[in-house]
Amino acid sequence: MPKILVTVTQEYDVPEGTEVVLAPTGVVSGLRLPSGNFLKHHIAVEHFEGANDDEDACGDLDEIELNNMDVLTLDGDRVVDVLSGEVHTDDTRVLGS
Repeated sequence: MPKILVTVTQEYDVPEGTEVVLAPTGVVSGLRLPSGNFLKHHIAVEHFEGANDDEDACGDLDEIELNNMDVLTLDGDRVVDVLSGEVHTDDTRVLGS
């Protein structure tokens, strides 16, 4: 069975007063905006009505919704590395292929 590693990086401009919230394990749990909204970044950004992730997420936010919360998506990257095995790359949607 092939094994792949997906690395997602995203850079944001956030409002003054935003807090980085740590989980009990010490890893980053998410961002608490000055408005009290809580954002949790995975591959998408999950939105929570409250100030943390104690309740279920309301859903994922797109770039327009983030901008409306004064969170600006600046830059990002997704890197997929094949760690072992053979994985085919479908490049049929790449311009110029």
